[in-house]
Amino acid sequence: MPPKHQHLLTSETWYYLDGAWNLKVQGQNLRRRSKWINLCMGAIGAQVEACSGQGRPMELVIDLSDNDLNDNDLKRFLDALDRFRLDVRIVIFKAYKNLLTDACMRHLAETIWRFKEPFCEIHLTGNNIT
Repeated sequence: MPPKHQHLLTSETWYYLDGAWNLKVQGQNLRRRSKWINLCMGAIGAQVEACSGQGRPMELVIDLSDNDLNDNDLKRFLDALDRFRLDVRIVIFKAYKNLLTDACMRHLAETIWRFKEPFCEIHLTGNNIT
């Protein structure tokens, strides 16, 4: 089973659905916690390690929605995803109901481009993106 880090984040929930591991991160004042990105990467890394040996990347749904994350927060998260080089295929990336603007879209596109496999869905509604 996936690791639990309830004491580190307000809520970190793992569940397996339709062939992909789902990580929902929810935190009270999450973006004010300086280590939240490293905690997320650690949780994802632990799950990747637990599922290793399948001969293919672990399929993952990342849900950062409704956390008041701004452009800089998303950029830092995406940089960490790139830096950790985890063997994952992001099937769905959810970042709706945050404080994102057009300023972070180029960085998101560049991050997606660097992954071996394309993202299947990206949810960004409820932000300030034109």
